[in-house]
Amino acid sequence: MTWFPQVVDLRYFEEVSPHFPFFISLNRVDSHFPAHRHDFLECSFVLGGSGVEIINGVSHPMEKGTFTFLLPYQMHELIAHKGTPLELYNCMFALDLLLPFMEQMPLLHKLLLDSPQEMSPFIKLDAQERARFTGLFAQLLNEFQQTSPWRDTFIRVKLMEMLIEFDRTRNQALTHRLAPAAILRTGSTKDDDMWSILLYIHHNYKEELKLHQLAKHFHRKENRLSEEIKRYAGKNFVELLHEIRIRHACALLASTDLHMSDIAVEIGYGSTQTFFRTFKEVKGQSPGVYRKQIGQHQR
Repeated sequence: MTWFPQVVDLRYFEEVSPHFPFFISLNRVDSHFPAHRHDFLECSFVLGGSGVEIINGVSHPMEKGTFTFLLPYQMHELIAHKGTPLELYNCMFALDLLLPFMEQMPLLHKLLLDSPQEMSPFIKLDAQERARFTGLFAQLLNEFQQTSPWRDTFIRVKLMEMLIEFDRTRNQALTHRLAPAAILRTGSTKDDDMWSILLYIHHNYKEELKLHQLAKHFHRKENRLSEEIKRYAGKNFVELLHEIRIRHACALLASTDLHMSDIAVEIGYGSTQTFFRTFKEVKGQSPGVYRKQIGQHQR
């Protein structure tokens, strides 16, 4: 398996197109996969072996049939038990891959942006469910490796199907009081607190969000909060806010015919000039050029 730095994004994977932020691979962990966090979402599915995964200081079992869904910036690591290496799929994608569908699908919006922290990030699948998820991951991997017509649409559809199945199964487990519980807390609540802050930024990026407001809301000192955001997200507050906004802009440019001024307002910028300047700083090209290129790519 490729080693990850502590904070990464999908640009670390050469196979990932900037126009379609998705990656899937089949991997093996022989002993330990170091603690890391990233700015994309990740689904993993264990085919064999046994071990544990630690997410924000909380450990849960990893064994055949375990499906885990990780939100951005959650610190996690994998430990395989001696003599039982973990074999698993890892599927990674940026939030903006599904943004065009979120306004029409409230449950998808809730799953990706409004899931309560107490919701378990993993489920244990029975034999029938394992077979279904094994097929879904195999289809996603096969399609990802192709250049066939409808490839990107097929991947989006299968990804949506997988997330729906996960959410249904997790909710059914809660209904029947069978939700798997984390077995060990290995750290303090500090990671959870920072996740709450990062999640708040993701929820409120359309507002006129300022660092001093964020510090006041979470009862933190502004300088200290700035340092913590940099350490956890790999970028400072302003860079993180711009990146989240520009991601949404990219999704709107790719999936709608909205005017640039409307997109600027939609993602939280007070002026089109600020939007144009920031977009070029982040993406290295103007919004118009990006829209033209993505249109050519989708034909």
